[in-house]
Amino acid sequence: MSWVVVWATPHDENPAVLDDSSWIMVRHRTRGWELPGGKIRHGETIEDAATREFNEETGMSGQLMGINSKLIDGGHVAWIIVPKSANPFSWESPDDSIMEVGWCILPPDDLHWGVEELSKIAIYWSNASTSSS
Repeated sequence: MSWVVVWATPHDENPAVLDDSSWIMVRHRTRGWELPGGKIRHGETIEDAATREFNEETGMSGQLMGINSKLIDGGHVAWIIVPKSANPFSWESPDDSIMEVGWCILPPDDLHWGVEELSKIAIYWSNASTSSS
């Protein structure tokens, strides 16, 4: 079974490198801060899994802009644009395993993933948003 994570950005910002954009992360009870996401269910498309997991963990929905299946080993990265602006306030997740959801402008201290992985994802979607393809 494979998995998907979501790089979610606000509608009023172009995705950019980590120090010049906002994105959503969730604070998992045992793993710390990570991108929203999870396992793809049997018979579910990557796109459906991405939007489902994002909604389950953040309580939000948005427009799926793309999927990349080569950015991270064994998984997929979806880019979703949400119809909200980034702000400094966190909110509760509908998912009991998530302690908090929030907009990031810098990688949090208690980061489950490495900064290099986040940077790679940010750079990819930044370049994809400015390409003509």
